[in-house]
Amino acid sequence: MFRTSIPGHKECDLHDTVYGHYREYCPRIVNGAFWHWWGELPPYNDYAIRIINEWNLLNTVKSGANIELLDPWYMTVLRPDGHLSGSDAGPSCNMSPQECMLYSLPGPVDWWNHLLLMQLKDVEIHLDSSSPLQAWRI
Repeated sequence: MFRTSIPGHKECDLHDTVYGHYREYCPRIVNGAFWHWWGELPPYNDYAIRIINEWNLLNTVKSGANIELLDPWYMTVLRPDGHLSGSDAGPSCNMSPQECMLYSLPGPVDWWNHLLLMQLKDVEIHLDSSSPLQAWRI
């Protein structure tokens, strides 16, 4: 199982609600460059998905094992409020108040676990068929 990279959010400690639309997330360009490197993650994820599809197609011919894809990107990208930052980090947390790559529990990570469970159930269904699994993105 391969999990795609997950998004970070600029100034996540200032958010207490979800984004209403992807346009609110779109990486901001500062001085001609992306803020941090989060704008590069979608192309890396797309590349990984392409490679997984090629691998799975090749292994269908060779009767090898498939690589499964867990893609929590879209279910996480609208959640700047789910990061481990601010008051939800707790009084004993000595992390930066703007830790915008780690996520709080409970939070988005719990939904990744739901996604993983459903993916594993889906794998069982596909194992009974002879068609190759296709990793895809909306």
